[in-house]
Order: sequence, then structure tokens, then C-alpha cells
Amino acid sequence: PAGTRKTVATSGKPAASFAAILATAVIALAAGDIGLPAGLAGSTLGAFVVYVLPAAIRWRGAGTVGRAGCVSLALLGVVLGSMGAQQTLESYGLWW
Repeated sequence: PAGTRKTVATSGKPAASFAAILATAVIALAAGDIGLPAGLAGSTLGAFVVYVLPAAIRWRGAGTVGRAGCVSLALLGVVLGSMGAQQTLESYGLWW
């Protein structure tokens, strides 16, 4: 009917949400340089999401040739993720 309003359901835990936001803000302000963890997370998680995860999802329904492709794709992801992590560590002088 006209004139009625829909309400949005909330979790009922605003204190927990506020605490999570506050903790995130405190950690961000306390960190001097978050480039290293961000770079490592980006290189490894990016390679996982782009290469390894699709291969793992397709694995179950793939035939012999398809599984070989899945393994190749996953290995490529591991190699590229490792290279990205190495480059990040090198840029911070943490790689020999």
C-alpha cells in the first residue's frame, strides 16, 4: 500500500562493526609503510585468484587433457605469484 516504508534489516551488532572499523583505522595509522604486506598479498592472492582457483574449480569436470591444462594453469599461477613476491621482496632489499 501507499505510504508504507520498507525497513532494512541490520545485523543488530553496531558495536562489533564499530570495533572492527576502529581496529582497522588504528592499524592503518600505526603502520609506517604497508607497501610490503600489500605487495606480497597482491602478488600471491592475485595469482591465486586468476590462475590457481579457476583450475581448481574446473578440475572435477575435466577429462585427461583438461586436467593437464588445469595443472599447467595452476603451475603457471604458482610461478607468477612467486615471481611477484620475489620482486616485492627485492624492492624492499629483503632478497639476496
